This record gives sequence, structure tokens and C-alpha cells, in this order.
Amino acid sequence: MYTTEPSKLMPLREIPTLSWLPTRRAGAKLALATVIRWAQHGVGGRKLRTVRVGSTLCTSEQWLLEFFESGSPAAEKPSTFTPSRRRREIDRAKAELAAAGY
Repeated sequence: MYTTEPSKLMPLREIPTLSWLPTRRAGAKLALATVIRWAQHGVGGRKLRTVRVGSTLCTSEQWLLEFFESGSPAAEKPSTFTPSRRRREIDRAKAELAAAGY
């Protein structure tokens, strides 16, 4: 059924009141509309995991953390190809092809 057990389900409306969430610009709290958007539409191809309990959409702190971690820019570092690095990569690929007889 679920791969991980939620520690404690909570309605989405309670997420902005979590004390461990950082404040937004100018010290504002996270907007409930933002949390609902994360759950319904997602961000960058990933959605906040939720379950419906009666008519209330719920999530857990664990699922919220997983959502944040899945989009962490620290996890993926973009590759930077300078012109000289690109030239070296092309030369290396040509040498490998030549060694393989192509």
C-alpha cells in the first residue's frame, strides 16, 4: 500500500503553521495556496504526497521533507562545459573511436 508510514497525518491547512518552516520574503509565512498548489499541480514534475481523509486532504511532515529534498538543487550540480573542456571531450571521444577502429 504505502512504501513509508506517515509519522502523523495533518491537514494541508496546518502546514503553514509548522514552526520549523523558514519564513518567506519579508518574514511572511508560507501561504496555504502554495501548499495546495504543491499537492495538486506540483513543482518541476513532482507533487507533494497526500491522502484524503474524508473530505480533508492531508500530508505528513515526513512527506513534506521528502518533497523538499526531491527538488533540492544541492543534489544535482549542472555540468559546465567551457570551450576548452568541450574541445578536450571531443578529442577524447575521437581518440576512443580511433582506438576502436572507427
